[in-house]
Amino acid sequence: MSPLVAARAALPAWVPFVAFLALPLGFAFGWGTARLLTPLAYRRVLAARDAHWTERARLAWPARKWTGLALFAVPAVLGALLAHLGGPMSLLGRGAAGLLAGSAALAGFALGTWPAARRMLGPDVGSRRRYLESSVSLLLVRAPHLAVAAAVAALMPPRLSGHAIEAAALLSVGTVLVFVAAFGGGLRTGRFVGLLRDGNARLREAVAAVAARAGVAVPASVIMACHVPVAFAIPLRRILVFSDSALALLDDAELESVVAHETGHLTENRSVTLQRVSGLFFFTLVMAGPSLAGEGGRTAFFAVLFTLLALVAVGAFSRRTAVAMERRADDHAAAHAEAPGVYARALEKLHEAALAPAVLGKRNATHPDLWDRMAADGSPPSWPKPAPPAGGGAGRFALGAACAIVFVAAEAELPGAVAVLARRSPLAALAVTGGEAWPLSELARARAAGRRPAEAVAFYRAAFALDGRPEHLANAAFVESHAGRCSEAKALADEAARALARVRAGPDSWEAHLVTRARIVADHCGRGIPETREED
Repeated sequence: MSPLVAARAALPAWVPFVAFLALPLGFAFGWGTARLLTPLAYRRVLAARDAHWTERARLAWPARKWTGLALFAVPAVLGALLAHLGGPMSLLGRGAAGLLAGSAALAGFALGTWPAARRMLGPDVGSRRRYLESSVSLLLVRAPHLAVAAAVAALMPPRLSGHAIEAAALLSVGTVLVFVAAFGGGLRTGRFVGLLRDGNARLREAVAAVAARAGVAVPASVIMACHVPVAFAIPLRRILVFSDSALALLDDAELESVVAHETGHLTENRSVTLQRVSGLFFFTLVMAGPSLAGEGGRTAFFAVLFTLLALVAVGAFSRRTAVAMERRADDHAAAHAEAPGVYARALEKLHEAALAPAVLGKRNATHPDLWDRMAADGSPPSWPKPAPPAGGGAGRFALGAACAIVFVAAEAELPGAVAVLARRSPLAALAVTGGEAWPLSELARARAAGRRPAEAVAFYRAAFALDGRPEHLANAAFVESHAGRCSEAKALADEAARALARVRAGPDSWEAHLVTRARIVADHCGRGIPETREED
């Protein structure tokens, strides 16, 4: 039996389950953060209820950018901090505990934005359940590979050294799963959980009519549960996805015009398709990031640097391609619309319902501005062209800095807090850290003082298995000597001496003294030689 398994067997039955507190704690912190901060972020647009929708959309844009960053930054910080609940004495490892906490925080934050979204967009947002389902649907349709990459990254070993085979296996499986998710795995998952379904008769008729006019094969159609009126094309699978809210918003002619736009994406050439597919390989580097960073030094620095550079390069390349393909799809919609101006009217209705800005200028990452798209369709808007919204860069910088400060401060204070807790309640310290060496050693001392030598030795051995410090084995030898188990004491003292010899940096004087004293005590075990409590 391994030392860790033996130590786990000596713990109370509830200890291995403490890591599951990451789920409610992550959700509660994520929800509370959103409820506290989103009304503040959206205060300007919430106060402008009587303004034209273009002005309200312009005011909402900086808050949306801030919320979009917070939706990932807050769960990431909470997941990293609550990951400490997992460990070798828990049923969850640190990666799994962090993933559980981050996922729960993501759900909590998304749900916590519901009151502000309902005030901003009106009753069409629906219930809390509908709002949360919309968030999940968008993730499964637009970026299921992100969820896969995050899960694999959380399960990666702490470093590559000594874990090369495990890391290579996880990266191989993770890369395959990223492609599976992007090539329809997210859609299958959405169908399985009831958030996606096949297109209804109205959507199928619109798709068939547009395909006939365009002279292309009829693509498949899917309806997603989402309060945001949106439509997507998945060229790799030849699938059109419409939200149920978009179907309710658009009349038949408008629906066909949007179908014509999305069908235009299905006619993109192979080079564009290859560009989109090649970007998925970037996520292999993202998944390897935690293990590379764990190496420390230059390896960690270059891992972070190359990841950031790859992210910037892929993002810039994708934006240029996306804008060009959107203009091409707009031309396709205009060429196959039943009547002029229908597509422009559909775009305006979609933007108004979602409060998407009519003009973004250079800040628009993937689509041309609505104003330009309507003018290009021959139906310029009846309202004056609004100014581009503020970028909200200061707010996002403040959020990023706050997250970084909270994370660094918490990580810096954690060792001291654990040490204090370990002296007051070793079992509690062990439970909330998932089983670190220091709480295990303190718990072993408490068990030895309580005349439970078998458990004390098990915890000392587990502590040595975690940090490799010979003093744990020396203390275990003292416990065995005091219990009259002389052969076991000698074996532990000899093992401690061998471990001391393997210490590369050179042991400190106290640790060397403990090991030497343990051998002396073990050699005289049972002879009644007085001795001090060296383990204290």
